[in-house]
Amino acid sequence: MDYWAKSYIPEGGSPVPGLLPYDFLALKMPTLVFRSGVSDPHHPRATTDEVHALIRNSTLVDPPWGDREWIDRMLSSEGGLFKSWGQLAPQILEFDA
Repeated sequence: MDYWAKSYIPEGGSPVPGLLPYDFLALKMPTLVFRSGVSDPHHPRATTDEVHALIRNSTLVDPPWGDREWIDRMLSSEGGLFKSWGQLAPQILEFDA
């Protein structure tokens, strides 16, 4: 259970499971970070803000949908949770690393 929990519970001082702050600092490549919605209970905005702060060469951007996208997708019976992800393609393709 301890091994399993490490996959879901971040270490102290880290915004995501499986990585420590120095792991983020070691990333040198340009990185695009999509900001979470304020209302998203599973992916807090503080997480994306912290990830952006830890990756030196990162760019933080808003996704092309509204704040409630994750909640609305969870409540919808159409298309699944990731139905809108294709809308990210233009921002990803335009990202000039």
